[in-house]
Amino acid sequence: MTVGVEEVYGPVTVDGHESVAMPNALSELESVYLVGNVSSNNSTCMFKCPTLMDYPVSWQLWILVVSYFFIAIASMILARKHKQKLSFRHMFLYLQSFLCVLRTVIFTVRFKGEEEHMFPTLLVTETLPIFIQFVIFSLLIVFLIKVLLAMQEKSHLTYRLLYPGYVVLIAILGVTSVLFAYITNKKRNEDKFDGEEAYYGAIAFGVLSLCISVTGWKTHRTLMKIVLSEARQRQIVGVSYVVAMYSFVFLLRTVWNATSIFDQNWFQNKLYEYQQLHMQEDYYIGLLIFYMVFEVMPMIFLLRCFWVWLRPRPETASRYNSHSRMGSRGMDEPLLQTT
Repeated sequence: MTVGVEEVYGPVTVDGHESVAMPNALSELESVYLVGNVSSNNSTCMFKCPTLMDYPVSWQLWILVVSYFFIAIASMILARKHKQKLSFRHMFLYLQSFLCVLRTVIFTVRFKGEEEHMFPTLLVTETLPIFIQFVIFSLLIVFLIKVLLAMQEKSHLTYRLLYPGYVVLIAILGVTSVLFAYITNKKRNEDKFDGEEAYYGAIAFGVLSLCISVTGWKTHRTLMKIVLSEARQRQIVGVSYVVAMYSFVFLLRTVWNATSIFDQNWFQNKLYEYQQLHMQEDYYIGLLIFYMVFEVMPMIFLLRCFWVWLRPRPETASRYNSHSRMGSRGMDEPLLQTT
């Protein structure tokens, strides 16, 4: 819909006579910024890919950038606190650090041509972060399955079935993330926040929520039956809390995406309303709440857990001898055996 100058301001008067305003560049500009034509690339990127370079006074973006930067640095520091360079914990923390660096760059830097080339924008800002999250937390699932296989005297299946299957799954999801970004860019009719990747997100987070819940519950129940050390039991309970928290977060994210598919997501529709009315301040507050709930706060809680687990405890060190086949290193268990 194009709104002319006359429709907005009324007839234009020149030398005392009314004249009809001819459509020009100004009328096109007004159709975007006065009427709310969100299909415009510039208007879309104001909401779909906001950055501090464009809006340096946005306190919401500053909170997100500082939070992600802090988590990235803290994750890297914790990853370097132990010597095993290819452990589950090590890979988990470094991948989390990479995700936070990506988020920091996304909310800070505006790349040239970003508005005209929405496919790479959608790929980097929407589907790639979901893919990285899947890789990170599927590592936790692989670790739990490896523990279960070890307790069932089936460790040989780790290399014959578990690892190859995991690599194939990650490869398929990686290709799917590119395809979803490409298809979404071609068929995009409206620009709701977190709307384009609804199908992709529902699949990825739904699988994560289900698998983490099942493997976490089964591993916790099995280990608590055979572990005798109280210190080790406390560690198992701590891991179980993290598993339960992320199962709940991913379940919420799955519900978010599922309701988006059927256009029943009240919070998302509210953000879209703010977007149409160009209520930028309210929109950014909603964006801040979204990322705080689904990413920032869970990652901060996880960092705290890792910090507690990595603290030296001389008084209980002798009690950390294995009473189970889980091994005394927990998530420091190496991904690959060298012997």
